[in-house]
Amino acid sequence: MNNKSFWAASDTDQPRLSRSDEIIRRTVAFVTPHGTNIFVAVILGFAVLILVGFVLLMLPQASAAGEWINPRTALFTATSAVTVTGLVTVETGTYWSGFGQTVILILIQLGGFGFMTLTSFLLLLAGRRVLFRDFRVADALGTHNMREFARLIYWTLGITVVMEVVGILLLAFLLKGEDISGHPWWAATFHAISSFNNAGFDTVGNGTSLANFASNAQVLSVVGLLSFVGALSAPVIIALVSLMRGRQLGVDAKLALVAVLTLVVIGTLLVFGMEYDNPETLGTLGVPGKLMNSFFSSITARTAGFSSLNMGALGLQTLFIIMILMFIGGVSGSTAGGIKVTTFSVLWLTAVSYIRGRRHVDVFRQRIPETQIHKAVAVVFFALALVLVIALALSATDDGISFRDLSFETVSAFGTVGFTTGITSSLSAAGQFLLILTMFVGRLGPLTVALAFAESREVEEEECPECEVRVG
Repeated sequence: MNNKSFWAASDTDQPRLSRSDEIIRRTVAFVTPHGTNIFVAVILGFAVLILVGFVLLMLPQASAAGEWINPRTALFTATSAVTVTGLVTVETGTYWSGFGQTVILILIQLGGFGFMTLTSFLLLLAGRRVLFRDFRVADALGTHNMREFARLIYWTLGITVVMEVVGILLLAFLLKGEDISGHPWWAATFHAISSFNNAGFDTVGNGTSLANFASNAQVLSVVGLLSFVGALSAPVIIALVSLMRGRQLGVDAKLALVAVLTLVVIGTLLVFGMEYDNPETLGTLGVPGKLMNSFFSSITARTAGFSSLNMGALGLQTLFIIMILMFIGGVSGSTAGGIKVTTFSVLWLTAVSYIRGRRHVDVFRQRIPETQIHKAVAVVFFALALVLVIALALSATDDGISFRDLSFETVSAFGTVGFTTGITSSLSAAGQFLLILTMFVGRLGPLTVALAFAESREVEEEECPECEVRVG
């Protein structure tokens, strides 16, 4: 691996550091020496955060019973929190103490902020220089120079604070009269942060998530709105703010918004139609309640993980639709997981362009670069490969559980959603470790993991003659 790689000279000068940053500089410099691939650095940072959470959650203070925690339970929970997934093997509200819940919430916040962004920022503080000219790095960070990168960090932090504070205030008011364990303000804080970060952890469901609030449209609306905004990403929100100032939306923001709204509408209609008469899900609700819960399920299926319906009681067709939504996920650069809606959109547009006999892929009268199409293909390929391999492995380690439930659990873990048909705690030790791996890779992205092992240098491509290869 080339030692000059991604930490070569940047496009802009490094900002000066104060003495208070020296500890951060030395720590990060020790963990990631010069020559470290940026993608390797992100994976290491993620692993360290999970390790810290794992150690803290094993302490007796983290348990409501005041006992040492089973290492597997602590590791599974720490991974689920950092990857903002929400799959759990124990009930969050009753098993963990106030200290344990606080640790989980901090892990959710750090994981949801965007570890790629956070790690890269720390590396810059440590004196590393990011080569934004490498399109793989620019794509991963969502920016092409230092100024854009700093602006993105500030906006992400600002949006996070504003949305979570508003969510806390609204939920504290709405939960004040509800029969919940713990103080309403703590419940509001926990669920606002968990919602915005698309984590799906809850302290009020006793294993049923938000099923007790299926008839409470106000609570579902606040949680759904926080989850929806959290899955949009800072760049798209910045574009929407700019739109209100009279500027036009960029192609990336337009494509993301159209795809998100289309998926939400289609998901709502399909869940509503398929579960309309199911007495264990929507059947007992009135039409407004059916629509509200269908809409909520469609939003949270794209990685929030909060459920107002019994997932185990959903029909096979509905589970399949939700699996598709979980696999697609949210917008690139957001707190959501999955392959991302823009990736799916690029592949869809590529297929349509080919059918129409066009050699290039155009959207909103602009051309999508071939490198982006290649990236979309790579992301979906590695994602499908991971899901298929893990699902097959789970069928071997837990052959007593239906393949339907194992497949649903696998896609939920990969998409960092947290939906479950109720089998998580029933999985074998091997099965739970497979899910830990899936959540880890799913949050980072299979392509990020693959790039970590790639040759980290700018490649000068040799011009080669074109050839014909039959496909399809």
